[in-house]
Amino acid sequence: MLRVYNAPPPPPPPPPPLLPTSRPLAPLVETGGGGYCSDATSRPPPPPLSYYLRYYSLLHHLLHLLRYLYPINSRNSLNLT
Repeated sequence: MLRVYNAPPPPPPPPPPLLPTSRPLAPLVETGGGGYCSDATSRPPPPPLSYYLRYYSLLHHLLHLLRYLYPINSRNSLNLT
């Protein structure tokens, strides 16, 4: 049986492959202050529809919670007697 006491450490695992971006990067244009920023004509894509539905659903449930905690009677809601 062969014993190796001063064996070198195993090589590090290879880095994961870089994922391709969904769209190419915007070209850099020089700004008036001497810095660089992305082209003003390239805007990020709009958020998906689920983004808006999430907040609509949240507001919808909060409305039901408020109606449950503070019910409004259709009759005598002002109680002016």
